Amino acid sequence: MLATVQNTLVNASGAVVAAGFDPGVDPNGGAPWMGTLRNITGMIMATCIVLLVLLLVVAVVLLVTGKLSHHGGAQGVGITALIWGLIGAAVIGSLSGLVFWFSNMGLS
Repeated sequence: MLATVQNTLVNASGAVVAAGFDPGVDPNGGAPWMGTLRNITGMIMATCIVLLVLLLVVAVVLLVTGKLSHHGGAQGVGITALIWGLIGAAVIGSLSGLVFWFSNMGLS
């Protein structure tokens, strides 16, 4: 029974998207709390960027120290932290653009 209802809903939603149905709802960023939310979001992003820079500095120090002292463990941790830090920085740096790009995609 539940599978039938789910299949019906999925098929109906697919038909609505395929028909280009526009519900007439537009996003409105004029709510009184939006400025505060944008401010908090900006602070969180800036904190993440600063923490990632700190992580990258520590990773480079570990990498160089491990290389100079011939300690493979420190070198491996440094490389791993450096790679994950760069991936994290790329993701955080591109979040605003990704949200903008996905929010402007049409359904039809």
